[in-house]
Amino acid sequence: MLISHDIVVESMGGETLEVEVSAHTGENLDKFLETILMQAEIMDLKSHYECKASGIVIESRLDKHLGPVSSILIKNGKLKLGDAFVVGNTYGKARIMNSVDGKKIKEALPSMPVEIMGLKGVPFSGDELIVVENEKKARAIAEYRENNKDKSKSNDKKEVDILDYFKSEENFEMNFVIKADSFGSLEALEAAVNKIEFEKLNINIVRSGTGDINENDIMIAKSSGSII
Repeated sequence: MLISHDIVVESMGGETLEVEVSAHTGENLDKFLETILMQAEIMDLKSHYECKASGIVIESRLDKHLGPVSSILIKNGKLKLGDAFVVGNTYGKARIMNSVDGKKIKEALPSMPVEIMGLKGVPFSGDELIVVENEKKARAIAEYRENNKDKSKSNDKKEVDILDYFKSEENFEMNFVIKADSFGSLEALEAAVNKIEFEKLNINIVRSGTGDINENDIMIAKSSGSII
């Protein structure tokens, strides 16, 4: 399975480290952590503390009571309570921060996972969080990114009637705008749509994201003839 993705582990003569672990039983977790630390020392990986914080989104969700909630792994700097930040195509202000054991904290250091509340939207896993001067600048950057993303995905293709597809012999394209309440649900929906295969029919996901359907979603759907 790994070889099909050009990943060759050490036991098969490759250079990729491998440790067999179990999150359920805790087997080899200590060895796994030792391997990470050893590799970090060999590669001389270091974090910078005295700089604006940056991190990577591990997971995000839309909580009915708390709104957008995101788990972030801090890469560099110190993320402090009240910091304004940009993350992917959205932004926010760290109004509440929780540690992995659920305790409220005032700052998060490099290599520390932290749960953040105060986002305006739900970012994707893998999006980078970057602290900026203030919330106004964060909003401007996020809006610029979102607008550029929309322009690159929108097009002037005509709306497709599914009944016309079965009646005609021409090739058709169907566009979709997908919204979900969490990133996990979104991934499942995207995977399901991408698996749809019909002769002469091309499926395109024009826009996808988490949260409620908003005005931008409607505009993109209209301009691209998409189904929401």
